[in-house]
Amino acid sequence: MSTLNPKILAVPQGQDACGIYRIVNPPQLMQLAGMPVTVMPSHDFGPAGLYDVAYTQRMATEKSLIAMKGIKDRTGIKLIVDFDDLV
Repeated sequence: MSTLNPKILAVPQGQDACGIYRIVNPPQLMQLAGMPVTVMPSHDFGPAGLYDVAYTQRMATEKSLIAMKGIKDRTGIKLIVDFDDLV
């Protein structure tokens, strides 16, 4: 992973206000600045192996955490999760 220019995957939990404001909008600004950021539909970590970092939110259910651990184990991607008020 290049620490100066990591490839970032943004995956919102849903298309509600938090998903849009926290996960979709910031990467759009990063894209305008020339950073390699891809925004996927809700819960779609399909291309995770092509990225250095995935940023998501509200993935706090046992099922979601198990799925993300599997993605991390398979791909080595670093995961950043905004738990919002679910903790």
